[in-house]
Amino acid sequence: MLEFLLINRGKSPDLLDKIRRLEGVKEVYEVFGFEYDIIVKIEGDSFDSLREMEKKIAKLTGVKSILKLPERKL
Repeated sequence: MLEFLLINRGKSPDLLDKIRRLEGVKEVYEVFGFEYDIIVKIEGDSFDSLREMEKKIAKLTGVKSILKLPERKL
């Protein structure tokens, strides 16, 4: 299962590196021009594993908010 997270961050210069080191994180991009600063692609075996990854990311210093975009298979 895949999910994309849009992250609004505060002042934490090493937040991208912390996110990249987490298990299940597949890609991390720093973006600008709208409300969110980071896009993260995570992958897990189940919704529960995705929720656990979200919780780990949300607890990192510098994360203000997260918008979750789960994959929907058609």
